[in-house]
Amino acid sequence: LLIQGAEALDFPADSFDLVICVGVLDAAGPDNARAAVRKLSEILAPGARGMFLFASDRDFRVGVEHPFGLRIHGYSRAEVEDLFAGSFIEVLVDRYITTYEGGRYEQNDWLVTIRN
Repeated sequence: LLIQGAEALDFPADSFDLVICVGVLDAAGPDNARAAVRKLSEILAPGARGMFLFASDRDFRVGVEHPFGLRIHGYSRAEVEDLFAGSFIEVLVDRYITTYEGGRYEQNDWLVTIRN
């Protein structure tokens, strides 16, 4: 288990072939997320793939106080495009939507897949 800020990731270039990031960028907020994405683009090997799943601005969890005072940021489409712009060879942006209680609540996430 690795728990540390993106700026503390101390791996040489081309260290990883795959990154899976679920529920991190929304909890980190835009500035920290931007630093994480930049750092990942440096340490992923050529041809590496990645998957990122994080809250959109249409998610029911956005703006709600969670345990331990955690608040998640819901990203707009423009913020997602800005976050990944120029960092990877290929960036595919999709939505991943899950509903609860007969559609009463909608977990509306961005699903971003990348190729380095």
